[in-house]
Amino acid sequence: MALVSAGLFVLREMRGVPGWGQGVAAVEPVGVTRAQILAEMSGTDRALPTRAYEDLFKYLLEGFVTYRSPIGARAYLPGAGSEHGRDADGLEGFMRFIPLISAWLGSGRPERLNLGGRQVDLSQLLIEGIVAGTDPHNPEYWGALRDYDQAAYEAGDLATALWLSRGQVWSRLTPAQRDQVGAWMRQVLDVKVYAGNWSLSPLLVYAGLRALGQDVHRYDERAKTMFERFKTTYKGAGWFDDQPSGFDYYNSWAIHYNLFWLSRMNPGFETSFIREAQADFAGFFKHFFGPNGVPMFGRSVCYRMGAAAGLLTASAMAPEAIAPGEAMRALDASTRFFVTHGSVAGGTVTQGFCGPDLSVIDIYSGQGSCQMGLRGLVVAFFLDPSMRLFETARRPLPVELGDFSLHNPVTNWTISGRRDDGHVTLTIDGNPSDAQIPLQPYTLRQQLTEMLLLKPRRPDNHHALYSSRQYSTSNFGVACPRVGS
Repeated sequence: MALVSAGLFVLREMRGVPGWGQGVAAVEPVGVTRAQILAEMSGTDRALPTRAYEDLFKYLLEGFVTYRSPIGARAYLPGAGSEHGRDADGLEGFMRFIPLISAWLGSGRPERLNLGGRQVDLSQLLIEGIVAGTDPHNPEYWGALRDYDQAAYEAGDLATALWLSRGQVWSRLTPAQRDQVGAWMRQVLDVKVYAGNWSLSPLLVYAGLRALGQDVHRYDERAKTMFERFKTTYKGAGWFDDQPSGFDYYNSWAIHYNLFWLSRMNPGFETSFIREAQADFAGFFKHFFGPNGVPMFGRSVCYRMGAAAGLLTASAMAPEAIAPGEAMRALDASTRFFVTHGSVAGGTVTQGFCGPDLSVIDIYSGQGSCQMGLRGLVVAFFLDPSMRLFETARRPLPVELGDFSLHNPVTNWTISGRRDDGHVTLTIDGNPSDAQIPLQPYTLRQQLTEMLLLKPRRPDNHHALYSSRQYSTSNFGVACPRVGS
């Protein structure tokens, strides 16, 4: 029996991840080049110019267009695959970028762009991909959903994108196409999803479809119950306990980000709760930002450029807690730091904390996963027409005003900063005072094992990213050279 079990284990291991090894070569955009992006991000002015953000969008958009699947419902980006397989990775590559296209469109910026000699219609780009992905008869169909399906999580971005571009995309769909898209999305309301930030995706689908005129009334009670259950994870002072990992940056780029869209799609929905939570969160979290980025801490570190998302949403909902100019300074500083230290290349977001570095990439993260780090840009483009966000006068960050040390009793963290060098240190007060756990490297043995088993075998650095006493911008624990230095 033991021999049979061992044999089954080996067979299961040898089966590999679907599509493993079918990678694509990185292609640098030529419309707006990486050299241009780096030059625009390397200035000495406190504020990044509007053009720098628009050019960054065009650079990433050309990459997205280059890596699109033949019909357009996925984007197969360069890099390392995840444990979910190539199709799921390609779905993430599509879903996690389309909110940025939609925010660009919703801001009134041009629908047609010239990308290195290619004329691209952004609305048509979205329509082609969304219609193909939701059509059961299309070879690029996203599929019927199952319980805990990754696609159910990605559907939250689809709902956000459709709502943001409703005047340019949804309005152009035929009634049959709207019904088709709605039918695929309603599956999310019938399957089980994980607790925590995952439970916000079905709520976004519910609110988005409702706002777009789709009939979702039979899910009214489920949506109400789901949100009430989610609210039990709120522990106060702006922080949600996002199991299984607890408190981390997901509070900004996933929870407060999605709560903001819920409040926009459904005005009046839990407005007081969301506004108060965002205000409390921003009052503490804004101290994490400095000219050297943010401390590397917690899972999904390649989302690093999205850390400011929760500050930007709070600047719209609770400007008394963080002024728009201060939130934009956080976005400027973090975007400038990460881009000039390798966070974009080949027309997409790299897999690492600074440049490409698979030692800190979870096995659930594929090539498209890191596009979630663009959520700060999504919010900024959305808010720009009403708040003139890119033009607003910047305000200094706390670390630029003076030394500080601030304790949060809910998370049991202390954040401190030094004005003389701009560095910020996060102390996890509940961890042992002498705990400093080094990151495990991505070894040659692991790389060879991946080649043999056809599945990711990257190091598990969860312990190092949560259990040390301190995390600081003065020492990330990984190589972080400035690009070109």
